[in-house]
Amino acid sequence: MNSKIVHLSCSSTAISQIEEGVAKVAERLGMPPQSVMDITAMRLTQIMARGYHDVMSVALKEQGLNPTSWMTLMMFFKAEGEPLNPSDLATITGESRTNMTRICDELVAQGYITRFPSAQDRRRVDLKLSDAGAELIRRTAPKLREHLKPVREAITDEEKQTLIRILKKQLLALPDM
Repeated sequence: MNSKIVHLSCSSTAISQIEEGVAKVAERLGMPPQSVMDITAMRLTQIMARGYHDVMSVALKEQGLNPTSWMTLMMFFKAEGEPLNPSDLATITGESRTNMTRICDELVAQGYITRFPSAQDRRRVDLKLSDAGAELIRRTAPKLREHLKPVREAITDEEKQTLIRILKKQLLALPDM
């Protein structure tokens, strides 16, 4: 793997600087020690999410995709030929309906999904994964997995299970917006 893939550079020194910065701000604001841990965990999670996004962006760029369009294609792949519509996709992804419509328009233009009138509601448009889209996923998924290999291998399977459990718990605690 090319080490220049990640736009975000994180070293032990950078992580220490984040921790020190959070501690200093918390001290200046008179926050309790627990706040330092909470803020550090949040900040590292944000940086990790951005890092994943950056690695995926580079890996998907040669296909003319980005992480959001890839996630959208994966939802079609998971649907196994069942039609989806932009409104449902927006709800699932957390994207706005306008942005999801734009993403779907791009995927239609690239030939990865097809658009057709809904059988249930003639005012609605449905979408399906095309054969070209399914082939793109089959061809790209292993490459993406390879790009993410160093990140995957940085922690054990047991640590991954713990991380997943913790992230689910935190996601469920997020307030609805």
